[in-house]
Amino acid sequence: MEAVPGGELLEPEVLRSQDGVLRVDLVAEARVTEVAGRRAQVLTYNGTLPGQTWQVRPGDRLEVRLRNELDTATNLHTHGLVVSPQGNGDNPFISIAPGESFDYRIDLPEDHPTGVFWYHPHRHGTVADQLFGGLYGAIIVTGDEVPVSRDRSLIVSDISLTTDGTIAPVSAQEVMMGREGGLPGVSRTRLL
Repeated sequence: MEAVPGGELLEPEVLRSQDGVLRVDLVAEARVTEVAGRRAQVLTYNGTLPGQTWQVRPGDRLEVRLRNELDTATNLHTHGLVVSPQGNGDNPFISIAPGESFDYRIDLPEDHPTGVFWYHPHRHGTVADQLFGGLYGAIIVTGDEVPVSRDRSLIVSDISLTTDGTIAPVSAQEVMMGREGGLPGVSRTRLL
């Protein structure tokens, strides 16, 4: 497959913190979308691939209610944030069964570095299947950057589909080393 010349760059919706808090209702579920010009059954956060971009500032709090509509257990991990893993924080040992919800509370310290981070599931035994299936999104920690007229995020992902449009199984080697997707030139994803 080839990239669509002049194809529109579709950016995930950006959710911004207000008054020091970003509240997110996050639903993990399987959905049919269009990937690289063909229908595909993938995993999504809030019906999108990738998930929404979360924008916060140092000292903010993330309050995320994760509802699991998958057929396997899941959880949530904020990759790269310098935050506590204890209790309802960025705890990779939490397990949310299908049909259940969990309320996360993640406090960023006042001196948290700015930058681009990401969120994804991190439940032992299901990480690769869920991550390679489409569950991920960006987190941007902003500070007092120089003002710009437009700020854009580009999230590069890698996905492998079978001929019937389902997510390709993950091999043991891919679980350990990652994978190189089979859809070169993917330029956009559109929900159907």
